[in-house]
Amino acid sequence: LVRTPGQVANIEEIKEVVTDLGKSAELICQVKNGKEYPINWIKINGDKNPLPLSTGKILIVKDPRFNLNSETQQDSLSTTLKIDKIKKIDAATYQCQVIVGIGNKITKEVRLRVKTEVVILNTSTEELTVVAGERAELRCDVAGFPTPTIRWERVDRKVFHTGQLAMAGAQMVVSGATRDDQGEYSCTAENSVGQPKTHTALLVV
Repeated sequence: LVRTPGQVANIEEIKEVVTDLGKSAELICQVKNGKEYPINWIKINGDKNPLPLSTGKILIVKDPRFNLNSETQQDSLSTTLKIDKIKKIDAATYQCQVIVGIGNKITKEVRLRVKTEVVILNTSTEELTVVAGERAELRCDVAGFPTPTIRWERVDRKVFHTGQLAMAGAQMVVSGATRDDQGEYSCTAENSVGQPKTHTALLVV
């Protein structure tokens, strides 16, 4: 909060925005008691340098998918950053900056999350050989949003060492492997986007 004569300028809380690939998203920055101050939008991309998108009422990013709209009310100013035809690269944290003086600003951040289908990562186990009695761990590493659910099954439809036909989670662990545990295991990952994805790993004991 920053004090101005007789009033306090502050940014309203911005809720996380979730959208689908190809759709649009609106990020709204509303400033109370500060309509005379310029609002800037910045894209914060992890370790990369922040990318300025707009300054005041001017859009500076050279991408036709981005639009900027400002609206003044009695004691507030809201600036809406709209992104059309959403891509994976748009998923990031966006910062609304209000410049209230030289070297003085107030900020609020909003996360834009883009729904993406399941991808099986190449760090997943292809084949694992262990000595009988050793611990065996098969990994099914995946990406996607919302977070995928993962289910393991034996390809030969035998029951697991737990006596169950399926196990949940990214890792399939056997604390003391036996010859009965040897065989192919299939993991299926799915979320609400696209089709489920399957990966097969071989355990040799």
